[in-house]
Amino acid sequence: PEHSPLWPSLSPLRFPASLQRAHVRGGSMVFAAMDRLKHRIHNFRMPIKNKRVLFAVKTLYFFTPIVLGTLVMQVVTPDPAEMRRRFEPTEEALRVTEAQKAHLRATLLAAEAAAAAASSGTTTERDRT
Repeated sequence: PEHSPLWPSLSPLRFPASLQRAHVRGGSMVFAAMDRLKHRIHNFRMPIKNKRVLFAVKTLYFFTPIVLGTLVMQVVTPDPAEMRRRFEPTEEALRVTEAQKAHLRATLLAAEAAAAAASSGTTTERDRT
């Protein structure tokens, strides 16, 4: 691609071919060393000949996730009193709720009065307007 004469700073970086090849060679050597190390770690076996030690190791492997999981759950589980406090409505929320309830009661009473008036055949002053 050609470089833009207006924006030369936006042109892609170019490395000499010798540096690119050295980088690839060095990278593959690093990855090969990492693969050898990974293979050595995961294939390492240390035989346990003593039955008591083998039982202790198996017991440790069995109970470690249970114990650590329980400890982590105790740390991350929130305090119930704190959670109840967080969900309690604020004074402002209580005022708004009471105002909405009062408005709803007034609307309901007006609707009931209008329904009663309509069923009895009489009209109120409000219905005539």
